[in-house]
Amino acid sequence: MRSIPALSSSGAPAPLRTRASAVLVLSALLALLSLFPPPVLGGDPPQDPPAEADSFLSLGITFYQEVLAPVMASQCYMSPSCSRYSRQAFARYGPLLGLLLTIDRLFHEANEDQTSPLIREGKTFKLFDPPEANVWWKRD
Repeated sequence: MRSIPALSSSGAPAPLRTRASAVLVLSALLALLSLFPPPVLGGDPPQDPPAEADSFLSLGITFYQEVLAPVMASQCYMSPSCSRYSRQAFARYGPLLGLLLTIDRLFHEANEDQTSPLIREGKTFKLFDPPEANVWWKRD
C-alpha cells in the first residue's frame, strides 16, 4: 500500500486541515450553485437550460480556481486536480452527473492511493484518476 502526501510548493507536507477545508468549500459551493439557477432577465426563457447550468457551474469552478485555491496554498496530489476533474465531468456527463462525480471524487480521494496508478507530472508523481475511471455504469 503506497501513500502520497499532499505537498506544498516548498515540498513539505501540506496540513490536512487546509486540504479538508478546500474540499468542503468546493463541494458546498458546487452544491449551492447547482440549486440556484441564474435569473432570467426578461424575454423568452433560455432554450437550452443544461448549457446555462453548465456555464453557471463553470463560473463556480473558475471562482474556486482563481480566487480560493491560490489563497489556500495546497497542492493537489491527484491528476487531474479536483477542479479540473469537475470541469471534465460537467463537460462529458452534464451538470447532474458531473456534480455527482465531483462529490464522489471529493469523498474517495482519501484512499485513491490504493486503486489509482502513479503518473509523472512535471517533477512530481501524482495519482491518475480521470472522470472516466469512475463511471462504472458505462464500463464494458
